[in-house]
Amino acid sequence: MCFTLAAPPSRASDHADPAWLSNGRQEANLTGLFFYPKDDRYIIILDTRPTLTAPPPYNLAPYVFTVNIDTHSQIRFKSSEDFQCNVPPPSRGNADVQLQNGNYCRYGGTVVEPTGIRPDISFVMALDNSARFFPDALQTGKLKIVGAGFDHTLPVQIFDDNTLGRQPRDPNAVWVYAGVRDDPFIFPKFFNTNIITMVISLPKTAILSRHPDWLLWANSKYTGNGEQIDHVGRSNRTQLGRFDILNTKEPSQHLRALHEAQRGREQVQDFFKEVARPLSNLNQLSGFVLRSYDFAPDVMIFTTRYPPGFPNGRRLEDDVAETTCQWGDCPLHENSYIDSSTFQRATVNDKPFLEDFPYLAEHWPWRPQPFVGSPWHWFHTHLLWPIVVLLVALYLLRRAWKLACVRLRAKRSD
Repeated sequence: MCFTLAAPPSRASDHADPAWLSNGRQEANLTGLFFYPKDDRYIIILDTRPTLTAPPPYNLAPYVFTVNIDTHSQIRFKSSEDFQCNVPPPSRGNADVQLQNGNYCRYGGTVVEPTGIRPDISFVMALDNSARFFPDALQTGKLKIVGAGFDHTLPVQIFDDNTLGRQPRDPNAVWVYAGVRDDPFIFPKFFNTNIITMVISLPKTAILSRHPDWLLWANSKYTGNGEQIDHVGRSNRTQLGRFDILNTKEPSQHLRALHEAQRGREQVQDFFKEVARPLSNLNQLSGFVLRSYDFAPDVMIFTTRYPPGFPNGRRLEDDVAETTCQWGDCPLHENSYIDSSTFQRATVNDKPFLEDFPYLAEHWPWRPQPFVGSPWHWFHTHLLWPIVVLLVALYLLRRAWKLACVRLRAKRSD
């Protein structure tokens, strides 16, 4: 039972994890990553700090945020160009073909060598406590673009709410914006709330690789020791309880972590099947047991081979909950009904997105900030291990009782 409870529930696209993150560190809690083409540019959006309602200042000084792009990894897509995710194939095919097509619909593709994932381009960003880039960010390295896969000759223009619409935008430059905006996640629980966003718009020529397939992911880390706090790749992944273990790891380590977790969790399942079989069934729903289609690194796949749209990148208007539910992960879809007072679930944002940079709607009016921190932080700290000890003790008592009964029956039969 403790393992069932210890698995954090699924609550939002990437808003609810890491489960252990306390209320005072929510600025490091990544909420979403978007990537899509627009005209002759690519748009990258990284959001953090869920359910934000209060005005600055915030606690951003301890953290650094990074968006990574891998332009070298090989990716397999669907088994044939005739295959369509929403049309059942005439024949199921063998297991490898099913997995390949399932991964294409679920993750956007299959990474051929997951252990070889590494960034070719990184956008490293630190914000001041007003949720803006520092005035000298480019000179001090608090905003930097690193990696040989990027055209570093391009100028970089920094914008905030005071300079938007006033400062001319160079069409050949990289544009970056930071500020507080409406939460773009199409999910009722987060309507009428804000996030802190970092928006990057870059010319398509800025990415030097001619390889058409890319991987993207982002993380938040402590500025001092570089310890990783949170991770986001494909939306509706690490916030699912069974993937919380990936938040502090690089994508190249994800498969190993999942296989190691599988071995331990199978032992727990075997324990529950012997001691309390209903709990083994509950574990399958709680976000604890890994599934056959889970063994993939948590990265966003984007390719120019196919039209953009989740899971091929992610646009602001994409209905992530609907798509992921079609392919095996439905808690987010169910919660979008549960958290809404209307009959039909929401499929558009509560505020219209902007047609122009920085694309996210302006923030909602300020109001007092509610408590955000997850109760799982308190639970893990104060209750988890006493429950573990209690269950192990009960298990040992049960085994001892069964052994005593066997010996008593043997003695009576003699």
